[in-house]
Amino acid sequence: MKNKSIIDSWNKTDPDSAAQEHMLENIISRSGEKRMIMHWKPLTAVAAACVILLAGVFVFNRIDTPDQLPDSVSSGKNSNLANQNPESEAGIADLSDEIKGLPVKNFKLSEIELNIAMDRIAFSNFLNFFEYGTSSFVIVKVADTQPVPATGDDMSEKQTSAVKILETVWGDDVPKAIDVTQYLYGGCTGDEATNLLREGGVYLLPLENYKGEYYLNGDLDVLFEIDDQGRIWSHSDYPDFNRYDGEDYQAVTKEIMRISQDDALILATSSFGMAMRGWQLLEVTITSDPEEEKDEYGYIEVVYAARVESTLSGDDPGTKILLHSNTNEDVPLSSGKRYLLFVDNYDGKHYMNPNMLASVEADGTIKNLGGEGSTFAEYNSYTVEEVSKLAHEVTEFLKTFQQ
Repeated sequence: MKNKSIIDSWNKTDPDSAAQEHMLENIISRSGEKRMIMHWKPLTAVAAACVILLAGVFVFNRIDTPDQLPDSVSSGKNSNLANQNPESEAGIADLSDEIKGLPVKNFKLSEIELNIAMDRIAFSNFLNFFEYGTSSFVIVKVADTQPVPATGDDMSEKQTSAVKILETVWGDDVPKAIDVTQYLYGGCTGDEATNLLREGGVYLLPLENYKGEYYLNGDLDVLFEIDDQGRIWSHSDYPDFNRYDGEDYQAVTKEIMRISQDDALILATSSFGMAMRGWQLLEVTITSDPEEEKDEYGYIEVVYAARVESTLSGDDPGTKILLHSNTNEDVPLSSGKRYLLFVDNYDGKHYMNPNMLASVEADGTIKNLGGEGSTFAEYNSYTVEEVSKLAHEVTEFLKTFQQ
């Protein structure tokens, strides 16, 4: 994901600059800065170029369907209430507060015929929403929807929906009326954009607030829709979601509240907890000055020799290891000093990251050496033993959480 070019195809499309920035910020803040790899396997010669954004924001190039995108519709804005047009605002004011929507067809998003197959991060359980940027769960009623055609600067077709907030279930406060932006999947992943909100519909939405604009998380995998009887439908194949299909919508809101009040879940979805998913936490003493060496591709890496004092997560790597870092990363390690750090065990090597390390002081407490929001930022003055207990809590939580 470090490369600007994600995929080339017969119909090459790059994400617009705002989408690229959004994608990179999500990857950095939500993945513990671990490198993310996605594999694309075109099944047809005319596969559209797709960029999948973590945290549920996806950018796709859609095969145009004239009846869905009339030429007369002008490009709209991804906006909050301040940018809404007067007609949408008036329509919102006329909506009732009743949490009942439209009759719902119980389709599954996965039933859409795929044009390409892909390995990607999917939203398969409620934990994923807390992991990947959800700022609020809200129940909304849709007043109006508007297609937003692609432009020269923004190659992604979208839909904006003017919605009234009926209830905030969890998370940050949301204005009473907002515009919600969705990216269209039709053409790239299916024949029609079934993920889109419907005018008059009522939904339970996981929202991400990005620079004052609201997006949906995970609507390729789940879209909670409340029907005209107050029953909820997930449109998902994942058991953690569809076990509530046909039940009163409050069955889902109660589950969201239950897991959001779990201290272990909050820890598991923090930067520290996210790093525990794919990185190994070690306490080490640096035993050499840095040396430079070339990797198999000819890139220069900085290498430190280290002695492992304790293994706080993962398999024991042995007493002596080599720690690798890219030369463009400022890693403040000194020979003879002790550190807590996360390592990415990749291709038989132990890679470290400057935002995922802390020094161990003489009194046994740690000092964060990364920036604001980095892995150890919340744990200054914790002892190594206390951090070890946190690591154990995350490990046990992930074992027991329903997958």
